[in-house]
Amino acid sequence: METPDVNNSQVYKHEFQEGLNVFEQSFDGFQKSKFEAQKEQYNKAMHESLSEMRDAASGMMNKELQKLRGDLSTNLDNYVKNPSAANEEKVENSINQIKSAD
Repeated sequence: METPDVNNSQVYKHEFQEGLNVFEQSFDGFQKSKFEAQKEQYNKAMHESLSEMRDAASGMMNKELQKLRGDLSTNLDNYVKNPSAANEEKVENSINQIKSAD
């Protein structure tokens, strides 16, 4: 098993953080938008950022971040299907868990 290069690890960590930032901003926009077409664009951006986060977590070989990203993806899907306060809170909790994981 290879040990991840420190420089590559920093790049992956930065990419993961950028993906999380895009996700968080898109989720906020999705919640505030009243236009279906705009919501679709925010939804697309969130899923693209989840993909970036998955790739970065894999590159870092970080199983915890991979699991948390998976949880965030599931919570987002549940929120999009049913935008309740409880599902919104689950997405926000997932975001906060990822931010505090390191």
